[in-house]
Amino acid sequence: LVGLILLVFRIYTAGLRRKKFQLERVVQSRTMELKVQSEQLARSNEELNVLNSMKDKFFSIIAHDLKNPFNTIIGFTDLLIKDYDNYPDDKRREMIGYVHDSVTSAYSLLGNLLHWSRSQTNRLQVRPSELLVREIVQSVNELIYPMIKRKNLVFNDLTDGGLKVWADRELFGTILRNLISNAIKFTNPGGEITLKAEPDREGMICFIVSDNGVGMEKEVLDKIFRIDVPVRAKGTEGEEGTGLGLLLCKEFVEKMGGKIRVESTRGKGTSVFFTLPGKNLSGT
Repeated sequence: LVGLILLVFRIYTAGLRRKKFQLERVVQSRTMELKVQSEQLARSNEELNVLNSMKDKFFSIIAHDLKNPFNTIIGFTDLLIKDYDNYPDDKRREMIGYVHDSVTSAYSLLGNLLHWSRSQTNRLQVRPSELLVREIVQSVNELIYPMIKRKNLVFNDLTDGGLKVWADRELFGTILRNLISNAIKFTNPGGEITLKAEPDREGMICFIVSDNGVGMEKEVLDKIFRIDVPVRAKGTEGEEGTGLGLLLCKEFVEKMGGKIRVESTRGKGTSVFFTLPGKNLSGT
């Protein structure tokens, strides 16, 4: 009888151990599920914060920065319409120059906003091809030359005439235009801007856009590629800046397989380094 009781007790305790083991497995499984759900929720919250920052940035640009160049255009054209004959030729030429710069700025900003919108909605298509660097530089130079001339800057194009790059024509042009425009904005009249390009050992072309302008502190430098931290700085002649251009440059460079970085010293100038493939690395 005692043996039977012990046998029943063993069977009973074995059943309890099995149930306990099964319960622990269920608890572990539920714990892992909750951990995964928690991580997914954290990622979703982070993505939502980024999207909110992007939305705020977008509306800030539209509400403030896009308005400024049009205020300049309206102001100077209004003066010219009312008192055209009362201004000497050099003054009229100067006013028209300001209008031209404002139109160019507004056009550039609209282009950046369009690219940004396409990129964030996954509608931006990258169509790389073999491009002659000098041709793209010349097309960009035609757009920015009036600003360089009015600010009495020296632009040194040190790119090799036969250098080629594997990139999307529109995105490559946008990168150069934004970087050179930034250099113009933050360089004092009479200053110097230089564009260099040379191949490296990995089949990439390294571009350097440098200036001897006002430069920036390390605290600002650490934030220039962050959309969640707005970085606003006025140029040497009060030119407005949104920071959107640099964000686009980073995104476009990376979409085409390159990298970008910035070096700057307050009072000495800024250099932006970026790479793009020098040939079709995919082999297609």
